[in-house]
Amino acid sequence: MKKIYCWIFILLSCSVKAQDSTLKIRAIGVDVVKNVTHYVSAADFQNPIIAECYVQFFTSKPNHYFSVSLGYADMSRKAQNHFLQSFRGYSVKTTWEQHNKNNRRFFGYSGVFSYGTVKGELEIQGNYFPDYKTRTPYNQGIGLALEGFAGTSALLFRRVETRFVFRGAAIIADIGNPQFPYLTGLGISYLPEMLSFNVGATIQFFYLIKRSPKRKLSH
Repeated sequence: MKKIYCWIFILLSCSVKAQDSTLKIRAIGVDVVKNVTHYVSAADFQNPIIAECYVQFFTSKPNHYFSVSLGYADMSRKAQNHFLQSFRGYSVKTTWEQHNKNNRRFFGYSGVFSYGTVKGELEIQGNYFPDYKTRTPYNQGIGLALEGFAGTSALLFRRVETRFVFRGAAIIADIGNPQFPYLTGLGISYLPEMLSFNVGATIQFFYLIKRSPKRKLSH
């Protein structure tokens, strides 16, 4: 775990130093629904806890923003009738996005670092022999992804920005064996391979630290 925290610290330090030293916070935000497609197809998942928070900064370029986000996920699923997997993961994401100056649409890309652990438990109830129960080896692994996204937003009360985001990512991941099909900060991985992909939709709430300027009404 010390190595993971060290990598997260290095990623955050490099990302911030790469930006203008006069960075000012534009907004703080959370994912209301981390991944819509996850909840639509989540029949196999049990008691999911998914959270991701953002801090978004102004940059030296107008309508260009940089953000850092941290994610957490905890859930379990029955991979087979007798096999239960428990997953816990963390993520750090750096994002660059550009907003259209004429409307509220935006697009951008993110780099994602994801770390996860998987524990398994096998239980077979026997009719003619005693019940059998055992734990599978503890596994851990990391995932790296490049994510692209586009979306639109609506402003509520001049400070609350509701964001609707459509996203897709190319993933390189190894979360151990058995592999768990969820990556923190990304969502469901659609291929049980080291090289995979992910698509989804996300709903976010951002609170604007800097008040949005008033728009003049045309007569």
